[in-house]
Amino acid sequence: MRSFYGLMGVMKIEKIRYEDIGTLKYVHRSIEKFIPWIRNVYLVTANQAPGWLKTDHPKLVQISHSDIFKDQSQLPSFNSSAIELNLHRIEGLSEQFLLFNDDTIIQKPLNKSYFFKSDYPNDMYIVRNLFHDDKYSHSLHSIMQVINNEVKSSQSFNQQLRYMKNFRYGLKCVINNLILTRLSQNEIPLFVQLHSVQAHLKSNFIEAETAYPNIFHNTFSSRFRSESDINHYLAQFWGLIKGKFHPKMQFDKKYISILDIDMLKKQLLALKDHDISLLCFGEHPEFDTSDYPKCKQLISEFLDIKLSNHSSYERKTQ
Repeated sequence: MRSFYGLMGVMKIEKIRYEDIGTLKYVHRSIEKFIPWIRNVYLVTANQAPGWLKTDHPKLVQISHSDIFKDQSQLPSFNSSAIELNLHRIEGLSEQFLLFNDDTIIQKPLNKSYFFKSDYPNDMYIVRNLFHDDKYSHSLHSIMQVINNEVKSSQSFNQQLRYMKNFRYGLKCVINNLILTRLSQNEIPLFVQLHSVQAHLKSNFIEAETAYPNIFHNTFSSRFRSESDINHYLAQFWGLIKGKFHPKMQFDKKYISILDIDMLKKQLLALKDHDISLLCFGEHPEFDTSDYPKCKQLISEFLDIKLSNHSSYERKTQ
């Protein structure tokens, strides 16, 4: 494990997606403090950088969207799904890499073995239901159509059953895997996916795009995120059905959905009693953007408990 990727991107057209919650500098602080073994930090943007960032840092490599999109007519792109699916084209990116968003923060020291073992990502082959209850579920449905088509075309369903029956997940998860798959007529409805730092293999992106170029092209051509897009979870799930993963339970991650100030206060207070490895902040679709200043203050105060010291990625004037 030798590379790191950081994305500072726009996720939706809505105003909420253009706001800055102020967590990117804490991402860099957590990297330097808790996973200093990282070789490179690739920051992918549309030729932008925050004023506090020390752009000449020896580990920092700034990547423009134009560096990774093969078809320049697809730019400018404000579609984070399209941007993430082009990551494998970063020059110098290792086969094993970590994908961070600007709101995913490490909370304690972690070794390389936390993310990878025997050259494969640590991951969970755990099945869940797919509910079509929001815009994002349509994207997941598009991803699972590709995944199930690949399982059928490669005639690997029996192999999938072997992955499902791994008792490292516990008996309940094994039974859940088999029941949900059976109820879906021997298709995988969806894998459990955690919005957090994601361990990836570059080859999974390449193999999936080679096998389904038109589906990738449709997402690349969508300048803003749409319901029909696929995203980087396709590369993760590709690794699961191909057996390119090490089975390991991963529930020491926490996602904070920011709905309002009072709810955020309660969630941050509850975190103090939990041993969390990875933390992510995300705005609820109904979040009132007028609450941003106070929420940013609350988040900064919480993160300063462990990450108050400036990192070498920050300019000294900050």
